[in-house]
Formats: sequence, structure tokens, C-alpha cells
Amino acid sequence: MFGPTVYQRGALTLDALLQQVGDPTFFRILQTYASRFGGRSATTQDFVNLAESLGGRQLAALFRTWLGTGALPPG
Repeated sequence: MFGPTVYQRGALTLDALLQQVGDPTFFRILQTYASRFGGRSATTQDFVNLAESLGGRQLAALFRTWLGTGALPPG
């Protein structure tokens, strides 16, 4: 649960999101997520929905590539 794969995958997923949406949108996604879900439970789909809404584009394939596969995609 606390192995490097968990943390590395999460960090690389966020970096891939940053590359897709750019700095201003990426930080708006993070700030909105923290204010909306801070102190509560949230799902990965909650984050995907928020990122798509604020990013103005479909991002499900990006998250599926980074989170829904066994091996890390080439970065």
C-alpha cells in the first residue's frame, strides 16, 4: 500500500494531467478538489469528473492509461 509504485503512479498521473490541461487549469482543479472534498471521502471518478469539467475536455482515457493498467505507461 505504501510502496513506491503507489506514489510514483500518482505523481506521474498528476504530471500527465498537468501536461494535458496546463498550469492554470491544473492548479484550479487541485484547489477546487481540495475545497470540495477536503475532509470527506472522494473517489477517483470524483476527481476525473472534476478534472474533465474544469479542463473542458474528456480525460477518462488519460486516467485509464495511468491508473487502469498494471504496468506504468512509458513517460
